[in-house]
Amino acid sequence: MRSSGGAAIPMQQELKNKIKYLVGDEDMAETVHQAECREPFSEEIVDFLDMFSRMIRKDREAREYPDIQTYGFWCRKASILEMKQEYCRLEDRIGRGMTFHIAPSNIPMMFLFSLTVSLLAGNPNVVRISSREFVQTGIVCRILRALLAEPGNEWIRRMILILQYPHDDRITEAFSERCRNRIIWGGDASISKIRETKLSPWAIDLPFYDRFSLSVIQADEYLKAENPDRIALDFYNDTYVTDQNACTSPQLVVWMGKQVNEARERFWRCLNRVVLERYPFQDIQAVDKLAAACRFAISHEEGRLIRENMALCRMELDRLPGDLSWYRCPGGYFYEYHAKNLDEIGKICSVDTQTISCFGIKDKEILSMVKRNHCMGVDRVVPVGDTMDFGLQWDGFDFIYSLTRVVG
Repeated sequence: MRSSGGAAIPMQQELKNKIKYLVGDEDMAETVHQAECREPFSEEIVDFLDMFSRMIRKDREAREYPDIQTYGFWCRKASILEMKQEYCRLEDRIGRGMTFHIAPSNIPMMFLFSLTVSLLAGNPNVVRISSREFVQTGIVCRILRALLAEPGNEWIRRMILILQYPHDDRITEAFSERCRNRIIWGGDASISKIRETKLSPWAIDLPFYDRFSLSVIQADEYLKAENPDRIALDFYNDTYVTDQNACTSPQLVVWMGKQVNEARERFWRCLNRVVLERYPFQDIQAVDKLAAACRFAISHEEGRLIRENMALCRMELDRLPGDLSWYRCPGGYFYEYHAKNLDEIGKICSVDTQTISCFGIKDKEILSMVKRNHCMGVDRVVPVGDTMDFGLQWDGFDFIYSLTRVVG
């Protein structure tokens, strides 16, 4: 909360007692918003993240989790400096101020990516993560605490507070009124509820809602592929690794070309092998998929449910309904359609469409389709296998530009 003079009113002890501090402590809850901002991609922060990357990649426990290693590779110095090349006139910018992150509950490492982009923009941070327990969270927070405790890191120790607390609008409001930026990851309903809490008048919201993604595969090119098993594995990583919960995970597979029947038979057969070898299927998921199929069938007549097994189900469509995003189901449930041209896809790319992954089709063709059809959605076009690659541009926002201010 804030007084009329703008100084932060201390948070009630009753609320502080509800907070579990994973990185940082209770005192930081009152001071983190006062930490100094820095210029984007400051040398000190880049070096700090590079050291964090090295510690992650060397840690024996962290090496057992691919998503942790993905982050460790992404935040190394060479990678960050490559991302910096995309920006110009950064000398006129400085961080806006404390960023309050509300992380999603279904992607374990997203809180760390969110924290990192704000650090790169030069901001101090409060990160609220879900009370849901993930092994990855404990590992990376342990490594981060050790790094922050090293001599010489006092300056950045003041910029990072990671915590958990049960749903409590008063705590959310207390941090919201202190922040200059608020990044919210979550479902539509949860984000709408959070946005009802008070926000300081000079703060901005960056909300990342539920989104719908799809894959487009050119059948003739797929059949020419030297290693179809590799493509199936790439698609598996895009979908099953996150139980298809990530907004980037394709829910719809669109086939194009002449040899669609042969291509999709091979594709699903290859994917099924990977799923049976790697995916820890749970019985409740079978119930969820059958329920999703029934919900779709009640309103649509054009679908036929095909089951390789209950870990891999697909609904074959005769046409593309505009409300397909309402019938999503995680854990290996896909819609499938044979399109005669890309413009058929453009008709369903509404505001909630995020990523189109493709194989055998050039990015430029997809981008031309988006422009030609004046699509309200589609923020990313990437190859199959790259949907989970995080970047400084996400859902149409540029984190560096959004989280910094221009001075001049």
